[in-house]
Amino acid sequence: MEANTISIEAMVMQNQPRWAGHCVRMSENRLPRQVLFAQLTHGVRTRGGQRKRFEDSAKHYMKKGQIDINA
Repeated sequence: MEANTISIEAMVMQNQPRWAGHCVRMSENRLPRQVLFAQLTHGVRTRGGQRKRFEDSAKHYMKKGQIDINA
């Protein structure tokens, strides 16, 4: 018996580009935008650390959903 639900990956594919678009439209002094698009000036990922940033995974899902990332 299957539940009539969508997968977690499908939910992320729907919501992540929407959240990114929301943050892009914010003014540059808003904290969510600053955190989302911040770049580290130095440092390395520790062993077992996060491999992808939010921006990387958002681009991945936009490409997978055939959404033009340059639009």
